[in-house]
Amino acid sequence: MVNLENIQVSDWELSIMKRDITDFLLRELLKVQNYSEFKYRQLLGLGLKLSYNSAMDISENDDYIMLKLNIEVGIPKWQIVELAKRRKLRMLKLPKPHPLTKQRIRELEEFDEKIREELKEMLEDVEKEKEK
Repeated sequence: MVNLENIQVSDWELSIMKRDITDFLLRELLKVQNYSEFKYRQLLGLGLKLSYNSAMDISENDDYIMLKLNIEVGIPKWQIVELAKRRKLRMLKLPKPHPLTKQRIRELEEFDEKIREELKEMLEDVEKEKEK
């Protein structure tokens, strides 16, 4: 195994690595942003009057280079009322998740419950040991 403590890195090499890793992370975040814009346009095509805003910010401090992606999607309250009326008249049917997706969600919820129960039991055991 290589001992990394003995390796010297110049400032130029650090700046190149910082640029490369920042560019890589930006490309990955742009994929998320492009997908959100695609879904926004798809929802507009369904007739929803949504507001959409996305912004990316890069900041740097002593310890970190922070890349922030902020995506905001809003729907007006008047449209929710209109959609509820359309649903009541059976003029609107929202797409439902695929049955396999529902099954995965149920399985994850069951797993989550098991983990919570185990954690509760562990905490109770720890509290009992502290009382002794």
